Amino acid sequence: MFNLSKKRATDEISKMLDISESDSNGGTITKEWIIEMLHQLPIHVDSPDSMDKQSLMQVIMSELGLEWDQSCLSTGSTLTSIAFERISSWVFENIETPRLTLELKDEVIQSIKNLYDELPQNFSVTQEWFFEESFFDKFGLNWTWLKSLEPIWRVLNPTNFDINWNGDGEQIKSDVCIDLGFNMEQSQLDLIAQINSHLSVAFNHVIAYNEFVDVDEISVSKAMEQWNELWDVSEDEREIIEPIIAKTDNWTIGTFANKATKNELDTDPIYQREFVWSNPACQMLINSILMGIPLPSVILHETVTDGRQKYQIIDGKQRITSLLRFIGSLPKARTFMKSKIPILKSSEGKELLAGADTEYLIDVILSNKDPVNTSEKTLPRFRKWHRNKKFGLISDEDKLAKKQILPFPLRKNEFQDVPALEVLNGLYYHEMRNIEIDILGSKVRVSEIFEESSTAYKIPVIIYDKDTKPGQIRRVFNRYNTQGTKLNATEVNNAAYQDLPAMRLTLAMSRIKPERGEELIPGYNENIKNQSKIVEDFFTACNLSSKRFEWAKLMSVILGLLYTEVPKKSNGKFSYLSTAKLIKTFFENQTDESTITMSNCNDLANVIGSATSSLHSELLFDLFLDNPDFSSKSGNDKWGQPAAIAVMVGAILCHSSGKNIAEIVEEDDLIYEKMDAFLQTQKAMGQTQSDVQWNYYANVVTTFCSIFDINKDNFSDKYNLYGGYNLLQYFHELIQ
Repeated sequence: MFNLSKKRATDEISKMLDISESDSNGGTITKEWIIEMLHQLPIHVDSPDSMDKQSLMQVIMSELGLEWDQSCLSTGSTLTSIAFERISSWVFENIETPRLTLELKDEVIQSIKNLYDELPQNFSVTQEWFFEESFFDKFGLNWTWLKSLEPIWRVLNPTNFDINWNGDGEQIKSDVCIDLGFNMEQSQLDLIAQINSHLSVAFNHVIAYNEFVDVDEISVSKAMEQWNELWDVSEDEREIIEPIIAKTDNWTIGTFANKATKNELDTDPIYQREFVWSNPACQMLINSILMGIPLPSVILHETVTDGRQKYQIIDGKQRITSLLRFIGSLPKARTFMKSKIPILKSSEGKELLAGADTEYLIDVILSNKDPVNTSEKTLPRFRKWHRNKKFGLISDEDKLAKKQILPFPLRKNEFQDVPALEVLNGLYYHEMRNIEIDILGSKVRVSEIFEESSTAYKIPVIIYDKDTKPGQIRRVFNRYNTQGTKLNATEVNNAAYQDLPAMRLTLAMSRIKPERGEELIPGYNENIKNQSKIVEDFFTACNLSSKRFEWAKLMSVILGLLYTEVPKKSNGKFSYLSTAKLIKTFFENQTDESTITMSNCNDLANVIGSATSSLHSELLFDLFLDNPDFSSKSGNDKWGQPAAIAVMVGAILCHSSGKNIAEIVEEDDLIYEKMDAFLQTQKAMGQTQSDVQWNYYANVVTTFCSIFDINKDNFSDKYNLYGGYNLLQYFHELIQ
């Protein structure tokens, strides 16, 4: 409402008071408009018609309790914008805000009633609940109405449930804002609107949850997983971020192939899962293209590496990889073929190929691109080449490459109901490349569709600018994460925060594509590789799944606990973060490289590796195996994630203080007995709410560390890894 022009200020007043806009001439506001404004204000002024404009405005502002000074008049006694700004602000605060608040009251009441009606039994905080409209009697004057949220609190995705609902309204407001992550400094109207918006989101998620259980008939635990994923997406959508700089285009398949071949298109970003489409899925894609069916947009992120413009595939990796496989242009496939060409050249009867260019030979074998017209007998194409006992696909590794990266044929009955395309049934691309087909009413060679720039078949692309930030990339993923196998939260984080040293260390220690470690951490050495192998061996021994980057998720939680200070509520109690929120907060706090940097990745890897090695030492790991109730809720040898996270955090803290827990357990019988007793009394924890999970972490980690005489008071960050943050101090307060 401040720094408005005179016309803008009077227009705002007109809008809020529902009067005609001011009729100004050269910036002068008419007296008639001022009198019309006066009639809508809750004040009385005697004989306003007899006053001049300046005197009338002075009286009006005085009646409203507003300051009138020289700034309200300019040279020549003309009213300034300042006078109208002050009135505009008063009208907004005393007339518009109460009016909008009353309008919101009805919406909020209806939103809460809707949640009461749809509330699943397992989400209820109390056994019985009923809506009390009396809570809303002074809506807008106090925050007592928030007490109506108590029965439905669990469905609002709070970080904990420790709220004193019998406290006063201001206290409840403070706790609600902290737990739901709302800004208490915003205006009352904006805060109520934000709460109402959150209620609407919760209602949609409740409806979805009920459908998961009642319509899809999936288990409650699985429905809870999907429920949590819905909230993860909602959290990202709620963020306020700058507009993304993006452009749209249409690329031919040949454009994708050319850029991939020239190393300008990263078809396999290190943070993304591997290519997972089966051959039938790939064949269906090629079927769609040959039928002229448009493909969905491919989402690209522009990058600059060594001064060269490149692109990473954000969404569409499976589709583009399938296309490039089919036409023999996938970079991985061509790299593989380079290793096979020397054998071909040296084979008996292939003397004519000895001096041929390797790239030319690969083009001919994979795609039949052959301007020289080398005979099939001299240089077999892919179908015959890969079956050759001397230079084809011989080893098990070769056969795996055929399944994952090399060309595939169409099915033998691919177009059994499409006479015009039946000629393509069962063929590889190199066999159909020069065949003419009917597509979209025109006769074209197959190669025109897949190679030439003049083709009418194009794929829409959305290209995000190189300066796109992590939070924006998260939103891109969530917005477009709708086709095929959806990306999970960890895969989204991997992409969003890929440039941070913290994420690169996380991926390296989680054994994400270890053969490409140098891309993650420049100077990636044998030490980090060895430490990550220790982590892999421990996770494997614990039977923790490595699918869909689960190990990266575990490592993210471990680092998140070690580095993330959790906020307190006004009552001094902590606001527990969900696992997803903890991970996200950890990486967002790493953007200034104040804690985990490229320079200290090696030190941190050493501590993580030595701590994990101790946990997996023969004597200590046998103790875990002897006490399966600690690690597994079902009592089997498959560890639960909370148990693995807790002992790794405890071990890392001990080793950060310079204590090798494996050696201590080995040498000190009393410590061995204490550890055994501790494991006997601790029970595994399954999927549960944030407050219970945080208390589990706090109890296990602090007790674990205390066995080795490490506590909040004597913990020393020997390697200066945590920037002064003492997790044991926080856990001690949490337990208290």
